[in-house]
Amino acid sequence: MVGYTREDLAGGRLYWRNLTPPEWRDADERCLQDVRKTGRVPPFEKEYLRNDGSRVPILLSAVSFDEDQSQGVAFVLDLTERKQAEEALRRTEKELRDLIENMPAMAGVLLPDGSHLYLTKQWQEYSGLSLSETGSEGLRRTVHPEDIDSHVEKFRAAAAARKPFENEVRLRRAADGEYRWFLVRISPLCDGRGNIVKWHGVLTDIEDRKRAEQALKRSEAYLAEAQELTKTGSWAWDPHSDRMVYCSDEI
Repeated sequence: MVGYTREDLAGGRLYWRNLTPPEWRDADERCLQDVRKTGRVPPFEKEYLRNDGSRVPILLSAVSFDEDQSQGVAFVLDLTERKQAEEALRRTEKELRDLIENMPAMAGVLLPDGSHLYLTKQWQEYSGLSLSETGSEGLRRTVHPEDIDSHVEKFRAAAAARKPFENEVRLRRAADGEYRWFLVRISPLCDGRGNIVKWHGVLTDIEDRKRAEQALKRSEAYLAEAQELTKTGSWAWDPHSDRMVYCSDEI
């Protein structure tokens, strides 16, 4: 683990304190004091210096086995693999957080009671509400008054059925007070017994889609009105199925 021979370590050629980096020596001193007082050292993490100058993270525990506590045994566990796994996990979590924080949609994590455990910065910037402010009252200030009651009712029904929730709702932008349409999708994460542990939600801006739909509806209404006034009809035929796929009222 440390790159020395047994003789170096047990034969007195190496002063044991030299294995400990300077910043960990106070912890070693506290360990010796604990041994003198209690006869044992609870497990704690530190580092050893290897023979080549590199460091190895370890878990250390010690206990004395004679009355005057002058001798004992220490247990040392190499934590290199565990530390590497922890660092890889931290990197993965950071990459995932960076991805979530920089995607165009807003996202959040809710507890079973509907309170918010996590919200991306996009939500806080858009709504002007912090995590702690995004409760029932915060949502009522953000969701359009005409949408809030049906939105809450639909979510409660989804929660009772333990099913994913989806709804289109208008949300107020704090910067200018404008309401924009969003598609809200929230999916439950359940345990082995089917109980909801968390909710994962994503809010996607669909304002442009809504405006396009409204423009299409207006165009269709204008076309229908023009055909009625001019006594003109229109139809569409699918040559592959040999069927009429559209026929106006005038036709």
